[in-house]
Amino acid sequence: GDGSGGDGGGGDGGDGDGGGGDGSGIRGLFIAGGSFELGDMVGCYGGALLSEEESDQKDAAVGTGWHKYRIGLNSTYQLDPTGPAGTIDDTTPPLAWEMALINEPPPGQLPNVLPDFNVLGCRDRFGAPGVPLYAVRHITEGEELYVCYGPSYTRTNYTTSCSQFELVGRWTSVQTLLLHPFRASRPPVFDRKIKVW
Repeated sequence: GDGSGGDGGGGDGGDGDGGGGDGSGIRGLFIAGGSFELGDMVGCYGGALLSEEESDQKDAAVGTGWHKYRIGLNSTYQLDPTGPAGTIDDTTPPLAWEMALINEPPPGQLPNVLPDFNVLGCRDRFGAPGVPLYAVRHITEGEELYVCYGPSYTRTNYTTSCSQFELVGRWTSVQTLLLHPFRASRPPVFDRKIKVW
């Protein structure tokens, strides 16, 4: 992602690198450990809040590989779930902000989770502000959670329905309208309902 307007953020796209704990080889496989309803908060995408200057310093120190995990909050700040080396594995504790690994859906499927980039509307397990992720429909126990990373995310090693920008743009607009009445009225339920593989 380019770090602006909420683009970026997210896992390795579902093509995997052998990191899956269930033997699937899919890194970032998030499974619903219980059911979710439309509007339930399913997770909090956390990370360190970096200014533009801090982001430039990190680029100079470790390169730009960490950009695939960051979320641009506005023209000044980004949410960075990576550690000092620019990977999500080198945080303390390891994978401190595991929601950075959530996958995009495969071709033919739409995401079942939508981030709300407008506010830092949740707290991660360390108490730091993050971007809330909401269920956009009923999600059954055992179903994988999917999100689109944004139109600027580079997808070179896999295919996804999130590459269809016009379709995803219309879908996102509709889902945002559907979620509006639920976001303020539902308490977070994500602490007990996600299994990371």
